[in-house]
Amino acid sequence: MKKRGQHISCFTCTSRLKSVFCDISSEDVLHVNQYKGRFTYNKGDIIFHRGALPLGMFVIEKGKVKLHLPSGKGREQIVRLAGDGDIIGHRALLSDLAHTTTAEALEETHVCFLTKDLFQRLYGNNRTVHLQVVRLLVENLKTAESKISSYSFKTVKSRIAETLLQLKEQFGLEKENQCLNISLSRQDLSSLTGMATETLIRQLIQLEEEGMISLQGKKIMLNDTRKLQQVAGLH
Repeated sequence: MKKRGQHISCFTCTSRLKSVFCDISSEDVLHVNQYKGRFTYNKGDIIFHRGALPLGMFVIEKGKVKLHLPSGKGREQIVRLAGDGDIIGHRALLSDLAHTTTAEALEETHVCFLTKDLFQRLYGNNRTVHLQVVRLLVENLKTAESKISSYSFKTVKSRIAETLLQLKEQFGLEKENQCLNISLSRQDLSSLTGMATETLIRQLIQLEEEGMISLQGKKIMLNDTRKLQQVAGLH
């Protein structure tokens, strides 16, 4: 269940500087700082449901979120992962249609909520916001097209290696070791790579036996990114 979080100033928020709102005017920063809502979601909490009409959009201040949809037989398909500075719910808001995915917190997550009117003010007043959102939509489309191509032409081992490298690119590594800075269940990781969980587990064990990764519970350490790039067909 969400709860109202402690107010954090937009002027000092580092996540805003990573978002599409990084270059808005000081006047608009002040306006957002005054009228935004800030909420905290625990792991497993739903931020918005597929099929619900959008009341606004969200900026992730800190945390991680999966956006997923049902794929049959009680399974889900993860469409996208989002982290610090990412926005979610914007596509439904821009199209004025219902959300096509469900957004679920993967860990304790703090978000700032911008109403439709507040978002439209920023979108209309700041040309950079317009360009950043368009760029984001294009990048999301390219990612989706790349995933479809990967499903069609790459082996399951290549797809897993590619996904691990993408997670490294998006979320980085933990400072104290080379583990990915995101913990995903084997079910979530299999959903992200588009394969059965049993197949994913077998391939992860094989990658570990070949020295490319180490498995530490849900944590995955990347031991040899060069070999992973070769397996993923990126070299």
